[in-house]
Amino acid sequence: TVMQKLLAVIGPIDLPAYGVTIDAGNFIQIVQEQVEEKYDKTENNPKKILSDLSVEVFDRMMKIGDHRKLLQVAEALVQGLNQKHVLLYARNPGVEEMIDQSGWSGRLLETEKDFVSVVHSNINGYKTDGVVEESISHRADIAVDGSITDTLRIVRHHTGGQTPYEWWNKVNADYLRVYVPLGSELLSVKGTTWEFPAPPLDYEALGFRRDALVEAREKSERVHEGSGTRIGEENGKTVFGSWVYVSPGESVTVELTYRLPWKLDMEKLRQGGAERFSVLFQKQSGTIGSALKSEIAYPEKWKSVWQTGGDLIPYGRRVSFEGTLETDRFVGTAFTYEK
Repeated sequence: TVMQKLLAVIGPIDLPAYGVTIDAGNFIQIVQEQVEEKYDKTENNPKKILSDLSVEVFDRMMKIGDHRKLLQVAEALVQGLNQKHVLLYARNPGVEEMIDQSGWSGRLLETEKDFVSVVHSNINGYKTDGVVEESISHRADIAVDGSITDTLRIVRHHTGGQTPYEWWNKVNADYLRVYVPLGSELLSVKGTTWEFPAPPLDYEALGFRRDALVEAREKSERVHEGSGTRIGEENGKTVFGSWVYVSPGESVTVELTYRLPWKLDMEKLRQGGAERFSVLFQKQSGTIGSALKSEIAYPEKWKSVWQTGGDLIPYGRRVSFEGTLETDRFVGTAFTYEK
């Protein structure tokens, strides 16, 4: 995504060694074709075209004299950082803290209330995530006792199947992980596949070393009986993991229902105070950005007296938001009892 925006500013790049001219419109298709099919099988360095292209792009950028184009390049890079198409890391703790505070490190974020992060891993999926469109719908239902039940619906539509590129015409194989507040209780799952792949090798017989972090996480996982979803803990979050498959031209809907591990403070409301509820949606790094709908439903005799920004709209006994998860999103409201 960042390379496409840079090429749109600096113009096409000729790569005579590959017999191609790359611009913002054909970057993905040409590079993917070189990486998947046309690379030198003897040299066996399929992504060499990326390093060769990068040299030319940076050389062209350094020679820009037009200040307006320089500003466009800077905007593309900053937007790439803000949308997590570029992540930064520094060994110096002070520098890393600055990166972290800017939201450019990719760290899982912390929040006092609700949290959702949908993460996909394309496993033997032939790069088909590039032609899968996604929408995410989240509803938080607040009960009269202050308990909260979340319903998360993820719809994935595979637009491949008729493209001239074979790698976009395959089944999308996805290991889906959903990160939610630590201690959340999974109630039901729909749309996933019960699958536990066998190890490809006998690791014990071959004397493989065990990775302490992976081993600890695997031992802490348990399996949800109804769906085969793996439930574990990672970086202060509860994680639900499942296999999801979608064929070219088709759609799949995954729905998870779970109960949050805490309740809203009812005593504060009874005494005339306000209680707040919010959801932080953290975008997966490197993704284009899913369509996002968020809804907070609350009981009768409650009143939403404040909402975040102008995007969260109160209507009836709920407040709702619709937008795109191009960057992290935070939505919230404050409640009082109606008099």
